[in-house]
Amino acid sequence: CTALRLSVRLKAADLVCGPEPWQNARVVILPCTADGQPLGSLPGPALTRSADWQTLESPLVVPPEAYYLVLWVGLWQATGVLDIDDVQIVVTE
Repeated sequence: CTALRLSVRLKAADLVCGPEPWQNARVVILPCTADGQPLGSLPGPALTRSADWQTLESPLVVPPEAYYLVLWVGLWQATGVLDIDDVQIVVTE
């Protein structure tokens, strides 16, 4: 596949993010080659403030040399509580 749509439900409480745009609560997809070499991360849905459950989506373009994908969920230079539910990855091309 060459393109995906990542959909996920996220909820955050007491979320405090850093000053940079990438410092938040988010989902990241890391495409890797067959021998495990990372090809650069693809940013997915993110929260920058506390919120009740929200369904967020992101389109992702998959590098042609990608063999598998690693899903990362977490707080990047942020603090608080992050809940995740209903992760869906759908091939769009």
